[in-house]
Amino acid sequence: MEAGLRIGGSLLVLSMLAGMAGCQTLTRGEGFGDLFVVAHEDDDLLFMNPDIQRSITRGHRVQTVYLTAGDGCRSEQYWRAQREAGVRAAYAQMAGVEDRWVDVAVRPKEVRLLQRPEVSLVFFRLPSPAKEDGTSCPHGTTLEKLWTGSIAELSPLDDPRVTYTKHGLVDELTKVLRIFRPDRVNALDGTGRNPVPCRSGNPAVCRVYYPATGRAYLSDHSDHYYSALFAREAHGAYQRPHQFQSYRGYNSALEPPNVSDSAFLEKERVFQTYAEHDDLINDRPPFDDFYHLWLLRQYEAR
Repeated sequence: MEAGLRIGGSLLVLSMLAGMAGCQTLTRGEGFGDLFVVAHEDDDLLFMNPDIQRSITRGHRVQTVYLTAGDGCRSEQYWRAQREAGVRAAYAQMAGVEDRWVDVAVRPKEVRLLQRPEVSLVFFRLPSPAKEDGTSCPHGTTLEKLWTGSIAELSPLDDPRVTYTKHGLVDELTKVLRIFRPDRVNALDGTGRNPVPCRSGNPAVCRVYYPATGRAYLSDHSDHYYSALFAREAHGAYQRPHQFQSYRGYNSALEPPNVSDSAFLEKERVFQTYAEHDDLINDRPPFDDFYHLWLLRQYEAR
């Protein structure tokens, strides 16, 4: 499914500014809804900011949906007490309020900022792979395997009694959209075209050379790609008129830095708030000289 939105028999064509630090065709005013779909807690802070910060500052309704727990085979102590806590703190900082949240729904888990209830987070808590290329954990389940049909169903890490088939996960994500009623749906890169077309479209099987690091690395994470495919399916099933936009992941580091100095400093502060909760990331800039590759950039996937 391509990025244009088909509603009934008509096609809504969007005009975006490629390569700009703010990808969004931003609409001003309270009530406008921005929904972001990502794979892991921190994808949004790395690849979709400063757009998220701008949306919150402009008073938009903002909801971010995390399809996986971002566990990487680690325990609940890691993904719940560190990663989920980290993004809660980061969003509270972006909203300029205390890090206090109200539980709204259990499955998928939804929380809203107490002092800014128009800002909310949704956690599906599905398992993520052991490695970026999609190598699975001992439980053997990933978004990639669910999408490709290698497995028939996938369960949240915190409740194995709940199961999602491929179509069931699309339906549940579409339900989230219908409840939130976004005017714009934002996802990661599901094109498989950046920086060059990859075999089977999956950037997790492509290695490219990153001059800033002096080494070859994956074009993108398997979860980034497949989370975007699920998001696109839900976007296509969501019939309310809306815009759709996607953001490049790892391979955006191949492009020139395009985040302004002031936006970079704020983006860095927000990411640091997250990093202070995640013990796999150095708490202080430059975060092991790794994450700055994306803190300096934000690119639309075309």
